[in-house]
Amino acid sequence: MGRSAKLLIRPAKPEDKPGILRISAQVWEGHDYVPLALERWLAEGGLFVAELAGQIVGFAKTTILSPGEFWLEGLRVAPEHRNQGIGRALAEAQLQDALARGARAVRYSTVEINRASGRIAQALGFHEAGRFTFMAGPVRGGEKSTKVIQAEEPDKLASFIFSSRAYRLSRGLLAHGWIFKELSLALLAELVSNGALFCLEAEGQVRGVLALLPDTYRPDYLTLAFLDGEERALPELLRFAHGYAQDRGHTELRAMVPDDRLIRPLEEHGLVSEPDFRYVLVYEYLRR
Repeated sequence: MGRSAKLLIRPAKPEDKPGILRISAQVWEGHDYVPLALERWLAEGGLFVAELAGQIVGFAKTTILSPGEFWLEGLRVAPEHRNQGIGRALAEAQLQDALARGARAVRYSTVEINRASGRIAQALGFHEAGRFTFMAGPVRGGEKSTKVIQAEEPDKLASFIFSSRAYRLSRGLLAHGWIFKELSLALLAELVSNGALFCLEAEGQVRGVLALLPDTYRPDYLTLAFLDGEERALPELLRFAHGYAQDRGHTELRAMVPDDRLIRPLEEHGLVSEPDFRYVLVYEYLRR
């Protein structure tokens, strides 16, 4: 795939690693997650590089989350080559590749202050599918709850989850770190099978639900992938999350919050929002 005679966009090769890592080292003040994922990305495919005059000047990753559901991430352009259309060229190549492989939905996330990413979304026909408040905080010792239990029957929780405010405001997306997946019945069953879904019941009724997943790239982080429930249930669910994280050696809890109603309970349990940006935006392209 190429955009012009000078700029070549192609699948990445192992020998591209030094060029990719050089660019990554200049992102997020040297704290980019890409080095943690690079070997896996190269092995599974879907990693593209932009090459200019024999030099790697950008890269981006495409991942298939489920049949027809494609996720774009890791778009990086070398600082000295920004504002030259390379980011758009990479994203356009990813989109066309995904559509050629049968994508029905293509999504990616970015922070709202990333104006360049927003311009790419508009130019390529993406629209905003959801906005979330990113929150994080250290795992607290001594926080336990015996009232929350591991879910065993996905059908029992499906009605609660699919009618919840969090599900509606997230547009049906489950936040696993910075990757947002469609929360389908199949994914719900997978969460239960993996022991990642928990609930609080009272008087025979589900009062709150919590999904906990290790971060995709940083296993020391634990993601609150789904959280909703009655007001009195939320503190119990969050105490459980801290205790669960502590028992498994996680050091930090993270959440993408679609509902402002959940912010205060999370703050009361040590999670705070990121001061450098207000929202994380999810952009979506749906096959017409």
